[in-house]
Amino acid sequence: MTVELERPFVWPEEPTEEEYDKFNKKQNAMYEKEQEKFQERLGPNRDTVINTERREKMREQAKALLEGRAKWKPVADRGFGSMPSSR
Repeated sequence: MTVELERPFVWPEEPTEEEYDKFNKKQNAMYEKEQEKFQERLGPNRDTVINTERREKMREQAKALLEGRAKWKPVADRGFGSMPSSR
């Protein structure tokens, strides 16, 4: 279906930065960036993503253990592998 306009369509001008401020453009951009990171961590390729922050923390923990600044503490028994008693 085609229509004939009374006057030709003209795209509106791009809003200025001041006009974008009304719509929280910067906050929306930050939100989108965080959402991309979140989706990357939980998406179908999540096992290929390297969590550098976690890796650094683990490296520091290992270094502290090797240097004797920290003492090894086994993880508390969380009930994994044990059967609840039926008594």
